[in-house]
Order: sequence, then structure tokens, then C-alpha cells
Amino acid sequence: MKLKDIKYKFYIESKTLEYRLLNKFKPNYGLNPSPATPPLIISLTTHGKRIHQAYIAIESLMQQQVKADKIILWVGKKECSNMQIPHSLKLLQERGLNLEFVDQDIGPATKLIYCLQKHPDSTIITCDDDIIYPKYFIRDIVSAANRFPHSIIGYRCAWIEIHNQLVLPYLQWRPSKQQAPSILNFPTGTSGVLYPPKSLHAEILNVNNLLKLAPTADDIWFKAMAILNNTKTAMTYPYYIEFPTVRNTQDYALFRTNNRIFENSDNKLCPNDVQLKNVFNHYDLYNKLAD
Repeated sequence: MKLKDIKYKFYIESKTLEYRLLNKFKPNYGLNPSPATPPLIISLTTHGKRIHQAYIAIESLMQQQVKADKIILWVGKKECSNMQIPHSLKLLQERGLNLEFVDQDIGPATKLIYCLQKHPDSTIITCDDDIIYPKYFIRDIVSAANRFPHSIIGYRCAWIEIHNQLVLPYLQWRPSKQQAPSILNFPTGTSGVLYPPKSLHAEILNVNNLLKLAPTADDIWFKAMAILNNTKTAMTYPYYIEFPTVRNTQDYALFRTNNRIFENSDNKLCPNDVQLKNVFNHYDLYNKLAD
């Protein structure tokens, strides 16, 4: 094992232990004691076995140098009831976590769509339940938002590759190096994405179309709604960054399905390509990709 891999593994193990202890002993309130109006909201969802490990990601979000005004975890009612909430999440509720139950679990898009419905005028930062976020996470993404107002901000963006006026297959896109706002910056939610108020088209709330066109590709749906709204995306830094994942959470990660190359596909197409085509054709977005 290489030295960098050993250091990476040690970092994950040490942070996991740190957040397990913090969760157990409730050291502090995890939110901004003087919340803004409208609030800065961290929004995420969880499902299945991950609900028992989601506290690690949330704990990392409560230990930020700059605190959020609200942290909301959206959970499907069929997935979990009040009687089934893990003790780790109950402890986080005592420190400010807002646990919201929804009638319809719409997959990974749950983390943004319900928050937009309930808090349409807020700045929303979407996060994943399997990531260990560094303590500068909120500080730096908000700083970038102040630098690039009205733009969506991501730590981790792919660059939409276009050749001969055609969008290349998803797996041929490269990590973006363009920090300034661009329509071709494609934010991937893993490392967190900041959405300013009104940055997405109202059509984002059309759940029927979401489930018909891109049921497992929330990043594609969100990007399409940004393009439809003429909103560009900037990056927190002038380079792509990926935060470490909580151990034992990746066996059932969506990227394994969405990025799996179809058999007998000469062009190395994957499910993301199908869902991208579905959404972009439906909303006639290809002609809007000129930067």
C-alpha cells in the first residue's frame, strides 16, 4: 500500500472515531446561534443501511468553521418512522438537526426538491450522507458564492465535452479546471453544491418528469434546470476536489450503476448518457450549451 493511501485511510479512521465520540458526548450545538433570514441551509437525504452511518457526515457538517443556519435530513416515511430513528440521529436532533419525513422518496433528488418547496428563498447547500466534509467546507463554498453571485457553486465539477457540436459520452468528460462561471461546468453532488435562491427553473419541482426522464440521475436533472434557467456554475477552487467517503458505504452507491458501461456499447455509453439525452431532448437544452 502506498504512503498516500495509508495516510488517506488513517484520515478516514481518525475522523470516524472523532465524530463517533462527538456524537456520543454532545459537545456543542451544531448550528449558527444567530441564524440569518433567510437561512443558509444544508440539505441531505439518506436511505437503507446508510441511515445508521449518516451521523458521521452530519457531524462533520456541525463541526464547521462557519456554521449553517439549518441542517435538514429528509427521509422517506416508508424508510423510517420516528420509532425507528437511530440513536445517533436522535442525539443530533438535540443539537439542531432537523429531521423531515416525506411521503414520497424520490431517490437522491429528495435532498434538494423538498427543500426548494419548503424554503424557496434560501441558499441551499446539498450534501451527501456518505462524505466526511472538512471544516472549511461551508466557509469556502460561501466565499466562492460571494465572489460569483447568482451562480451555482460546486467543489467537484466535470466539464461537458463537446466535439463537432455534439456532447461526448459522459465517461469522456474530464474534471473541470474552470473556476469562473460557465454553462459547461457540470456540478456533481458528492462534494457539495451551493444553490442560490431562484437559481433553478420552477420546472425542477415536476417530479413526474424527473422520475420519467432521470430517476437515478439527480445531478443531470439539477443541471438541466440550471441551464433552463440560464444559470451558470462556478467552482469553489480552480480545480476539482473530492472529499473522502465514510467507510463501508460505497457498495450500494448510485455511481456504480449510473457509470456502468452498457454491454456491447462501442461508444462506452452508460445509464447517465441515456438520462442526459432524455432530459436534454425533452427540454431542448443542447442548443443552450454555447458558453
